[in-house]
Amino acid sequence: MTDFAALQISIDATGAAKAVTELDRLGDASKRVERDVSGFERSARDSFSSLKREILGLATGFSAVQIATSSFSAFSDFEKQIASVSTLIDTTKTDINEYRDWETVSLLS
Repeated sequence: MTDFAALQISIDATGAAKAVTELDRLGDASKRVERDVSGFERSARDSFSSLKREILGLATGFSAVQIATSSFSAFSDFEKQIASVSTLIDTTKTDINEYRDWETVSLLS
């Protein structure tokens, strides 16, 4: 007599279906995170760009103040020198007749 042995195998697919559902949820969450990170990157780039413009504006403003200060200082020095020359002219007396015999010199030749 021959005995036959039977092996019975059953596959429960409910666990696999749950895994697929969880993977889909994870994929959706991953896409949301990707959008949020992309939005944050754009926002940060815009913020830093704005900050850069503000810093450049301040640097330009400081340069303008420095130029104005230098100009005022140069004008003040020039004014003092002109006053000094004016004083020398007022106190120096020469007779114009001393220069009558001088030859005329042409600066263009």
